[in-house]
Amino acid sequence: MRRSSQRGQVLVFGLFVAAVAAAMLFFVFNSGQLIREKTKLVNTTDAAVYAAGLLDARTLNYTAYGNRVIMANTVAIAQMNSLQSWLTMLNSAGEDAVVLLSGKYPEMAAPVAAAQRHAPQMQGELVDSGVLGALTGLSDQRNLFTISQSQLIAFKALRQSRQDAIDAVLRTAYANEGNPPVADPNPLSNSLGAADDEAEWRNGGGGFVRIMSGTDRGRMLSGVLAAQRQDPFIGEPGTSDTTPMMRDWEMSVNSTFCAGQTDKLIRRGKTWITEDAEAGNLDAPGKPGFARWTSEDELVEEFYSFEDCSTPQRRKLLFGRNSFGNGPSGGSGYSGIPDYFDLLQDPKLTPDEQDEKARMVFGIRVMRKISDTATSEARSSIKTTPKLNAYKAQPAGNAGEMVAVAKTETFFRRDGAARLNKYFNAEERPNLFNPYWHTRLADAKGEVDAARGLQGAGGIN
Repeated sequence: MRRSSQRGQVLVFGLFVAAVAAAMLFFVFNSGQLIREKTKLVNTTDAAVYAAGLLDARTLNYTAYGNRVIMANTVAIAQMNSLQSWLTMLNSAGEDAVVLLSGKYPEMAAPVAAAQRHAPQMQGELVDSGVLGALTGLSDQRNLFTISQSQLIAFKALRQSRQDAIDAVLRTAYANEGNPPVADPNPLSNSLGAADDEAEWRNGGGGFVRIMSGTDRGRMLSGVLAAQRQDPFIGEPGTSDTTPMMRDWEMSVNSTFCAGQTDKLIRRGKTWITEDAEAGNLDAPGKPGFARWTSEDELVEEFYSFEDCSTPQRRKLLFGRNSFGNGPSGGSGYSGIPDYFDLLQDPKLTPDEQDEKARMVFGIRVMRKISDTATSEARSSIKTTPKLNAYKAQPAGNAGEMVAVAKTETFFRRDGAARLNKYFNAEERPNLFNPYWHTRLADAKGEVDAARGLQGAGGIN
């Protein structure tokens, strides 16, 4: 009798435990859903801002490729100018020059004679027909319109492209999960600036980049001159190739009249770019500028005569000159080095400080209404009660939104051995002439602080 009266006591305790477990299950469900929603919002915001950062990097790299095309086309124009000067030089040869070369410099007779045989045909097909001029104009127009304008279009479209990429990531991540989060159209940080038209881009309104014009095109000019120096036809003087095509060599023979002296056959030539009215000549070329390519080529003999065996005399055997420009000094369809996009420079900063500043940042704030979440207080079929499952999100402010913040940093870096510039043996500084821009997620403490202020939660201590 006593044993039967004790039956069921554990059942009462079990029911109590079950009730507590059920309450805990409700609590864990909703808090778990809130954690899931917040984690997903943070991860999705990271993915969205990274997609926008990739567009920043691609736009900068596209601009770098465009600037390299401008450089290549400009050097090609210099080559065509030089070719026309060379043809003019060959066509200037008279019978006296041919006789002199045949008798005194027999090694040069055959190459010059062969070049002369083909020069008239080349002159007719390339120069007189207008082919070289047309190619120059084509390269010039490609520089001015195709490349320069495409750079402007790329940067003008970047803001909308960023927003489209962010919206696409948010929609994809929350497909079939109610309304997707919304990105604040006003970035928390943005290096791009507020420029919207070409005039603002020229005046530095682009923030991180600017259209360079006038004397501000010095970086492009330096790049063009560096590329020209590497060209075997129009580059640095000094070659062992003693053919009429190549420049800056000399050939020596014993003087005909003065024992112990040598006569020299000297091939000279140069191609240079200046302002329109400052071309100069081979002996005194004008200082580097942006408007006119000039070339001069000559074959000169330096010799001693029977009248004076102490001072050599000079005579030009062949001479040619050509100039491409589009100003008072003569037109040819070439408009000079075009305007282009480059990094905005602050003259108050040192080069190292400029490098540190050369990071394109972009920070966003993404919001998701609590009513759109899969929680018990929103879309979940398991609802809250006054006593069970009463845990709620309770975000700061009165908007009833979850908020996530993320930021990217787009930076310049060459990896491996290529990071050292082969001309200066130093790490390459950020620039828009080599396409080595990358993007990464960055510390967003400042942006989080700003977002908390917007949400009414106060700053971070």
